[in-house]
Amino acid sequence: MFPGNTADKTTLRGMLATIQRRFGKAERIWIMDRGIPTEEILTELRAADAQVRYLVGTPKGRLTKLESTLAQLPWHEVRPQLRVKLLPQDGEVYVLAHSGAREGKERGMRQRRLKAYWKRLAELKEQAPLRDALLKKLGAAQDRAGRCHGLVRVRSQRGSLKLPVRPGRAARGASAGRPVPLRTNLTDDDPEQIWRYYMQLVFVEEASARSRMTRVAAHLSSKTRAH
Repeated sequence: MFPGNTADKTTLRGMLATIQRRFGKAERIWIMDRGIPTEEILTELRAADAQVRYLVGTPKGRLTKLESTLAQLPWHEVRPQLRVKLLPQDGEVYVLAHSGAREGKERGMRQRRLKAYWKRLAELKEQAPLRDALLKKLGAAQDRAGRCHGLVRVRSQRGSLKLPVRPGRAARGASAGRPVPLRTNLTDDDPEQIWRYYMQLVFVEEASARSRMTRVAAHLSSKTRAH
């Protein structure tokens, strides 16, 4: 655990050393979000005597540079509802993965968040709180909605909320899914196995999110009982 203001990219080198010190050298695969490893550290991992294997997200800047090349590559179906594009480059493989099952799950999550956000906006419009209170409550609603709040254009008119007449466009935006861009030095592994490795990170993150929600609910419940 690190303090909340710790930059993710500053923690990896120390964690690599800690794991090796505690458990020795072994064949490990590090699965990470794109914001954790820097290009410098990835270069070190590829050049190490005991090469460290990794599977990480692709930074937006690097993905933009490869976008035109990836667009020309064909999709390969590796199993039902999973297709990939593979681009070997400089000792790595860039993997663009599209999972129909995962897209469906994420679509449902986005739509539920958008529905809850839209409901909260309607409540705030009806309550018409004062400006400062409105801004605080709107900010809290946007935090809960995550990226979905960007699908709804909210305007303030004389201190009250002005909402679009129909949320149809926002609902269509919440339904959109994007392929997952990955990069790895697992150049000999098949795409389906690489996807399975990545899904382990997803499962850990989901378990962590559920744990946080449980702790928050318990905290709010205890405060309610105290009052």
